[in-house]
Amino acid sequence: METVLGKKTTLISILSSDIVFLLQHVQEKKLITDRDYRKLKVNFRDSEQITIDLLDKLVDRGDDICLKFISLLHQEPIQKTFTRLGEHFSPQPPATCQEISAQRTSEVLEYKLSSVPRGFCVIINNVDFITMGTRKGSERDADALSKVFKWLGFTVELYKNQTSLEMLNLVHEISKRGDHGDIFVCCILTHGSNDGVFGIDGDIIRVKHILDQFNALNCPALANKPKLFFIEASRGTMHQVSVQVPFVEPERSKYPRLASEHTLPHGTKYQYTVPHGTKYQYTVQGSSDGPKGSESEHHMITIPVNSDFFVGMATIDGYFSYRNQRDGCFFTQSLCNQLTQNCPNEEDIQTIFLRVVDEVSSREVKIMKEAFKQTPESTSTLRKKVILRALPKGHTS
Repeated sequence: METVLGKKTTLISILSSDIVFLLQHVQEKKLITDRDYRKLKVNFRDSEQITIDLLDKLVDRGDDICLKFISLLHQEPIQKTFTRLGEHFSPQPPATCQEISAQRTSEVLEYKLSSVPRGFCVIINNVDFITMGTRKGSERDADALSKVFKWLGFTVELYKNQTSLEMLNLVHEISKRGDHGDIFVCCILTHGSNDGVFGIDGDIIRVKHILDQFNALNCPALANKPKLFFIEASRGTMHQVSVQVPFVEPERSKYPRLASEHTLPHGTKYQYTVPHGTKYQYTVQGSSDGPKGSESEHHMITIPVNSDFFVGMATIDGYFSYRNQRDGCFFTQSLCNQLTQNCPNEEDIQTIFLRVVDEVSSREVKIMKEAFKQTPESTSTLRKKVILRALPKGHTS
């Protein structure tokens, strides 16, 4: 599947030169249904659009069909008609069952993220609190998150200064939407404590209550799809001290440190808690919507109700997360920086988060002449890799 997605632009350019010829071979190999073939024939005057629609249908039909399509592209009649294919798909003997199995194993380790827009990115930015300090600099974080996720093809929704009840009502409403796309992202920027995150009214919400709104039972539209949460908040009132260790040159190039280190006003407090592990597991089951062998047949699988979550936390349990009043929070700014640098390299979200941990950990803040550190943390029930790709030129979210 990812071979088709990764080379989609190239395939459109090459195959649209004689899409009618290819379409006949695709139908002959039973890679699409007769109904799909008839629908595609309607637009024969627009060969590029037919090619786009064909590739989308093949991807939607799953890994086995995509593998068979790639095998078709290697065949001699296809290579002779589309001579440029040889630059990307050299003629080769048919793959063995073992080779196909190995390729399938590699490809299914990545979630399919092909919808346009990719999905919703909801940003809750609590700045002005009734009984707590104003979170100066948080606007910079919200702007950076909005910019990077729009670039990655998300529909971004920004909500500012939410009470605890408004936050709960908001996530409940979002979870009940039916048009989520292939992925969901939620960023929460607020004060917090060991027990959860605060609304601007000072009431606390346990993060578990937020996450539960999006599990496979409560949000079927996002079942089997990745759900990413990034929470910028402290998780306690302790400062993490630094320890000297011998410098070891990393195997790969050192990630650049940010240019300046900042001293924060004493007393910045904002935190939250995320449950570690899943306390209960359900199974989401179903059966085919149509008779066996019909075009409406769906193959059902079972998944744990709390699978497909990734939660990135600004700091470890019990400690502060630091925010500069001008430049924003260490964690959020690093997250946006690493996404911008490494999504084009097709790094998955967990690898990118490791870079965030390394970058934030390399910084320090001085309070009363004493140096302190911050360590982001993550929990995950993802079953595959999440690779975020910017939309191709000409597409908008």
